[in-house]
Amino acid sequence: ACAPPAESPADALVWFQHVQHVVFRDLAVRFTGGDALAANGAANLTIANCDIRWVGGGVLIVPPADPECTRGTCTRFGNGIELWMGNSDISVHNNTLDQIYDAAVTNQGSGGPYTQQRISWSYNRISNSEYCWEVWDHSPANESVMADITFSDNTCRESGGGWSHHVRPDPSGLHVRMGTTSATVGAIHVVRNSFAQDVSFAGGMWIWDSPWASPAD
Repeated sequence: ACAPPAESPADALVWFQHVQHVVFRDLAVRFTGGDALAANGAANLTIANCDIRWVGGGVLIVPPADPECTRGTCTRFGNGIELWMGNSDISVHNNTLDQIYDAAVTNQGSGGPYTQQRISWSYNRISNSEYCWEVWDHSPANESVMADITFSDNTCRESGGGWSHHVRPDPSGLHVRMGTTSATVGAIHVVRNSFAQDVSFAGGMWIWDSPWASPAD
């Protein structure tokens, strides 16, 4: 159930595709060009006490689909833990994530309709990633729902201080990146986290909110 799908084998090292009641814990995940862990269509999934490091940098879209690749500026990717499109009742807690190309942890999706709901990211230790937490949903015409998402009690250090920052085409270094979102959004909470920074933010800020569908706490 956790093998990468045949149509996109480079998406994630561990892929939770349409699974229920799975506990993934006490494991080390290392050295993947794509995402370390990714889920789509999962329910009642727990990811806990894992050590996830040195993730990402692989090419997301290869030529000829991405003509930029021929000019040496390929679109690259790689998140630590990605919840893609429809997922519900997910707990991600007490993990260590370090040296991640993109976001250490992220909620995201495109298309629709689907629902992401009752998701908790808590007590994770995140360092040297381009973003600690990234959240966005590009569903058209509010077809999808993102609700009851909590990012709490996490420790985020040195966003933009990792290996990828100086080789990215778009260095930014943000603790929290709230990207352009068109889904129906409710109950998004970012509370009781600790943010520490000894390296410069390329964007000069620690949080970015780019047109957001509704208020967040």
